[in-house]
Amino acid sequence: MSNKKEEEVRKIIADWNPLGEKSSTIKDLSGYKYEAMDIMSSFKIVPGLSLKDAIKSVIEGAFNIILDESELNTISEKISKILSK
Repeated sequence: MSNKKEEEVRKIIADWNPLGEKSSTIKDLSGYKYEAMDIMSSFKIVPGLSLKDAIKSVIEGAFNIILDESELNTISEKISKILSK
């Protein structure tokens, strides 16, 4: 997948900012760069994994948080549009 798509996905996640105010306390956050890469990779290589499940798994696993289902649906739709280009 292209670096442009990766940057667009990273921006969507950063704008969403699932960590909220806690994001300022994490030293190596890098604007969700690594989470974007992990989501894109997981979605591409894990058979049968939905994009929504990839996002949920990566974000919840990385930060030990529980995501809001409606926010997750919205973000999944936005990222899906990017990846389908």
